[in-house]
Amino acid sequence: MTRVTFRRAWRQYQAGETAGFDDTVAAGLIKDGIASPAGKAVGKVVAESVDLTVSLDPDMKAKMEAFEARVEEVRAEFDQREADLNVRAAALDEREAGLDARTADLDTREAEIATGEAGEDETSTAAKVEEKAAAEKGAPPKQGAKK
Repeated sequence: MTRVTFRRAWRQYQAGETAGFDDTVAAGLIKDGIASPAGKAVGKVVAESVDLTVSLDPDMKAKMEAFEARVEEVRAEFDQREADLNVRAAALDEREAGLDARTADLDTREAEIATGEAGEDETSTAAKVEEKAAAEKGAPPKQGAKK
């Protein structure tokens, strides 16, 4: 078994990670430039230990913390606006459903009037509406309209 350190990502391994492989596989990884023998320098990364701590100057750290705080504020504002829009959308859906029901009711009434199946009150109301419209246009009312 040969231990190698990866120079770049390969399968589930990331650059700088060390793993052991069958000698043939390890030799192929080294030959292809994907890894190097463990314990040798890999670019600026040392195979056995990698120090990932970074020291920031205090001003930069304060700016970064302020930026992260602002990001959280913006996310909270976005979440609130999204919630408000969802409430508005639900209200509009309710209104639309009500309008659909009214439209269906009016379509049914119109069909009943057209086929003569409507009750006397609905027919006389329709006749009154036609007379009023004709009077507004200055045209004489239709003959035979029920009152």
